[in-house]
Amino acid sequence: MTKNKESDVFQNLTCIECGAAGCVNLHLEDFARFNCTSCGGDYTKESVIDLLNLWQAVFEFTAAAEKKTIDS
Repeated sequence: MTKNKESDVFQNLTCIECGAAGCVNLHLEDFARFNCTSCGGDYTKESVIDLLNLWQAVFEFTAAAEKKTIDS
């Protein structure tokens, strides 16, 4: 049995499951899965994109609120 190949190139990333920094590896077999060496979490590129989309909505809301405050 071969060990899963992982890259630690992205070691400055924070885990989306436990929040630990410097412990996220990319699975080199498919370039679509990530693993956290701190909590053992295994998640997909899609789950990261979903999280980013949630934050994008927050950023858009706060930008609009700031603009409205400045324009008032």
